[in-house]
Amino acid sequence: MKNHISMTLLAGAVALGLFTSVTAEEWKTIKFNKDSDRYEDVWAKERIKLEKGDRLNVVQVIARDNINNYLKYKIWQDSDDNKPIERGIKGGGSPWITAQTFYGPCEVLLGIRYSQSGKASMTLKITRAEESSTRASRYALVLPEGAESKHKIIMESSTDLVNWTEDSLGSKDSSDKKRFYRLRAVKE
Repeated sequence: MKNHISMTLLAGAVALGLFTSVTAEEWKTIKFNKDSDRYEDVWAKERIKLEKGDRLNVVQVIARDNINNYLKYKIWQDSDDNKPIERGIKGGGSPWITAQTFYGPCEVLLGIRYSQSGKASMTLKITRAEESSTRASRYALVLPEGAESKHKIIMESSTDLVNWTEDSLGSKDSSDKKRFYRLRAVKE
């Protein structure tokens, strides 16, 4: 009985490691503050460098000025470039602007234009190319290259992540318990 409990706990811990979503994103909050009520741009202190395949999502921009705030950005395709592309996106009568995405390779400097004095903030999610591909490959079944033997691909299902039974592809009826699925490769 004690051995069964130990095996169940071990299997649960392994399954938790396999099935939980371990994210590789980097989350940042940039805070802005200005003392004047003049309509002006306020820029972050540093550029964000994106390599090829990297992605930066501006998740949210919040400022006190609900009508006239802008997301501002400068993009350098080459770090030696003296003339970055500079643009602004108007908030549209809302205190926040969402879902602006930038893709590497480039360097991005973010800012906000707003008219009232006070604080503003910007929330960013950065996904690096090598991190997103590594995460995707964690859930892939990969057969070895050049293997002379054949492999049978088996789909299995379980309600407890401990006891697995062979299953088949196709439509599935819902059940009274959660059902988990996995793929295995077995040498023939």
